[in-house]
Amino acid sequence: MPLSDVEKKLYTPDGEQPQSSILSAQEKEIQHANYTESAASGWKSTPRRVSGMPQWMKIAIGVVVFLALAAGGLYFYKSWFGFSESKIIFSIAAPNSINSGDTVTYTFSVINNNRVNLTGAYIELTLPSGAISTTGNAVHSAYTQISVGNVGSLSEVQKTYALKLVGAQNSSADLKARLVYYADGVSIPLQKQADKNITIASVPVNFNFKIANQVLSGKSFSFTVNYQNNSQLPFSAARIVIDYPQGFVFANADPAPTASNNVWDIGNLAVQAGGSLQISGILSGNTGDTKKFTVSFEVPSSGSTTTYSVYAQSVTAVQISQSPLLLTQTVNGDTAAITTPGAMLHYVLSYKNDYNVAINNVTITAELNGTMFDVASLQTNGIYNASNNTIIWTGTEDANLQSLAPGETGQEQFTIKVKGQYPLYSQDNKNLTLAVNSTIASDNVPSYLGVDKIAQSANELIVKLSTQTSFTEKGYYFDNAARLSNTGPVPPRVGQTTTYTIHWLITNSSNDVHNAKVTAYLMPGVSWTGKTINNFGGAITYNSTTGEVMWNIGTIPASTGYSLPAYEAVFQVSITPAINQVGSAMNLVSAAQFSGTDAFTNQNISLPGSALDTTLPMDFQLPSGGGIVQQ
Repeated sequence: MPLSDVEKKLYTPDGEQPQSSILSAQEKEIQHANYTESAASGWKSTPRRVSGMPQWMKIAIGVVVFLALAAGGLYFYKSWFGFSESKIIFSIAAPNSINSGDTVTYTFSVINNNRVNLTGAYIELTLPSGAISTTGNAVHSAYTQISVGNVGSLSEVQKTYALKLVGAQNSSADLKARLVYYADGVSIPLQKQADKNITIASVPVNFNFKIANQVLSGKSFSFTVNYQNNSQLPFSAARIVIDYPQGFVFANADPAPTASNNVWDIGNLAVQAGGSLQISGILSGNTGDTKKFTVSFEVPSSGSTTTYSVYAQSVTAVQISQSPLLLTQTVNGDTAAITTPGAMLHYVLSYKNDYNVAINNVTITAELNGTMFDVASLQTNGIYNASNNTIIWTGTEDANLQSLAPGETGQEQFTIKVKGQYPLYSQDNKNLTLAVNSTIASDNVPSYLGVDKIAQSANELIVKLSTQTSFTEKGYYFDNAARLSNTGPVPPRVGQTTTYTIHWLITNSSNDVHNAKVTAYLMPGVSWTGKTINNFGGAITYNSTTGEVMWNIGTIPASTGYSLPAYEAVFQVSITPAINQVGSAMNLVSAAQFSGTDAFTNQNISLPGSALDTTLPMDFQLPSGGGIVQQ
């Protein structure tokens, strides 16, 4: 077709044709060509539509591809050169379990896996309850801070912190740590948290209960709690708390509680030191009920004087029994006593069948515990077994025990003397006691009682031995033992000054004595020279207004004057006789008075001395008449 004809078809006289018309003409030309070609070859051609991708779609695809490449590049840049909190690793390394009182070293690790630096980092710690410093002092704040500083890119910094941890056995000591840091390019502080829990495997203070396995409901009974510091750490401001079970009514305790009826302030507890508590009361409940007693050793919590942390704890249980056999015991008519060497003790064991049927073949046993029992003095109709220090009564010794009728009562008795001397070869022999533990039992029990054996223990009966303290007052002119030399004429002469030394001597046997002091008064005409000597602390003072001389000693330990040296104080006085005193002795000092308290028995001790004059009966070098004033 000539080009001029095509142009005529493409354009109208009014201008350009619409695009749809142009496409239609083109399609017709193509279809005609295809049809002619197919006819020539013998094939029938099917018409097809020719299409192209719109320009807007090409632009959209290009934009998407560009954005994807840009995002991938940005992600790659930020992953490689940017900062991510997930690449900061904060951890704590420490043992999983320790013994209470052990030192724990915590290792804090800060790993920076970023390619940017961390700056100004520090760790805030919340310390476990009961934490104490490595020097043994209480930590006064539950919070502390550790400086970390800068942590470079792709690097690690470690810090350590040591504490002593204490707590109840099987308890958990929980330390909480928070890492605070800044990162290059980040304007706000960032944080990471880490915790470490440590189990307390064992405790420093051991408890030992001395308590019956079964007790009678509604009947008075007593038990003893012994405690000892087995750690390598002394404790201060410590206390013991006993939690009683429901149904227990407190009666008394020795020593007496310092708060309520179940708290004992024991103050300082040195390494390997210990003590004991004896508690009495009534426990009620149904037969077969189990009642638990919990004892806790506590010290002040960190930074507090009113709240306490548990260091050690022990639990024991007793069962309520309605035993038909009852047994009580007294010594010298009481359920407890204080005695002295050489004293006689009379024990009475009272029994009863508190059931409605007879009980046969009853046996009563009394076990004697204490080195101060003088077994050679024992008087009883029971049989003494030296191998285990027991006295036994059966139906042979007491016919009632062959068959104890319902409601029937009876008594067994024995008398024994306390040894005359304390075993004072060591300071360990202090706070001595004599204990008797008695039991009534029968294994011939009616079948309908539902038990094979009836056994019931009486309350443990404890006798305390009081300490023996001696006080002596002596005076000398010829004093070879003291380092104070006396001067002046002997016998004393009118108008001339003569000096004398006064000695106070103290010994103490089996128990510590607290609040000990000695007081006396200088007599008229006697002067204080100000020269004093004492071998074991405590100031010797003189009041010139009243003439009183005082030696304020404080505590005198057990065995003073035995395995330990005696306590002694020496002071010097002087006289200048007047003419009216010729021919007589001059009084020097009044009878001194010693006072104190037995720390074990709580008994007050008061011992008088002897008034002294210039005759000085204990100065054997003083010639006859050497104390009479001469002109």
